[in-house]
Amino acid sequence: MSQALRFSQQDSDSMTSQQIENFREKLRLATKQLLEALQSDYKLMLREHSRDGKIGSGDTISKTMKNISARYVELYTQILNHLVALDPKFTNELESEVQELAQSAQVIFKVEAIKLFKESTVMAKKPNHFDRLLPDLESNMSVDFANFQNALNTAVLQIKYKTTVPPLAKVLWAIELMMLLIAAGVAGMWYKDPTGNYEPIIVGLSLVIPLVGVAIKLSSKNET
Repeated sequence: MSQALRFSQQDSDSMTSQQIENFREKLRLATKQLLEALQSDYKLMLREHSRDGKIGSGDTISKTMKNISARYVELYTQILNHLVALDPKFTNELESEVQELAQSAQVIFKVEAIKLFKESTVMAKKPNHFDRLLPDLESNMSVDFANFQNALNTAVLQIKYKTTVPPLAKVLWAIELMMLLIAAGVAGMWYKDPTGNYEPIIVGLSLVIPLVGVAIKLSSKNET
């Protein structure tokens, strides 16, 4: 790989400096590994196409494009998975910070991937296809990045909800879940033994559970 794997050293107002460094190192390693995997994909494809007499065909180009797309999507998947594992606190800057780190990795991956794509057009003996098909490759990458942005927004909203739910609401959620589990257990016992006097318990829980739901909503409003 000709380009060094470097990422921005800009400080963060959202994630801690330790989390930022952790994320940066994760992306450096992930990008390096995915580019190495892409090279392995390419070499394997060349061996197979050479064996099958297809190395000088358009299949070599199209297969390379598919491999690039697959590894590109995998990069974004790893970013989202690491965000969940890192579990940072929510702030308004969190999404833009993660997106900035992702774009740094994206640029490095894209540069190396396009070099490989160009090489595939030479191997296929169709170097003129590089300029013609490059817009298609970049368009696919733009779509993948847009999908990543949507998924990132959803992940950040989940972190926001987890961070901003007041303590009382969390306790009430736990109580409601416990009541639902009890109701399900009693219903199962009643199903096995219809003669048992389980109806009052189920009716009582069915009246209390909605009240707990109302209390959750009120506690959330009071905190805001």
